[in-house]
Amino acid sequence: MFYGNGQEYDLTFKCGTTVITTTSQYKVCYISSSGTVDLINTTATARTAIGVIQSYQSAGSIACTVRLHGVSKVYCRDSVTAGLAVFGYEGTSVTGDGVGCIDMKAASITAETHVLGFALEDGQTGQAISIYVSPGMFWNA
Repeated sequence: MFYGNGQEYDLTFKCGTTVITTTSQYKVCYISSSGTVDLINTTATARTAIGVIQSYQSAGSIACTVRLHGVSKVYCRDSVTAGLAVFGYEGTSVTGDGVGCIDMKAASITAETHVLGFALEDGQTGQAISIYVSPGMFWNA
């Protein structure tokens, strides 16, 4: 088990509509064109993951805490293997299954893609695991 080394890299952002839910904690997010933080999804035009939401949101939330670098828990979309690069899963819609979760590189990724970080432990679908968040690296297919 790995625990929270990285709190010094947590920043507070204004919540977008996809984040104002109790299921957004430990999900992957990006900064939308309106300057708010939203879960990474297929309708995002600039789908660059910036980090992982740390705070537990509610319907009235206006701000959320995002881990930009360091160790964080995050939910898996599929099986994940320790030591491999992980990406923010964009899903098939804004609220589709697995949106905001992590996934390993899939064969369908054929272009340059932003890496969110590296898995520190194995994980299964729907399980929260520890990853090392280090966005900004690229996977060039």
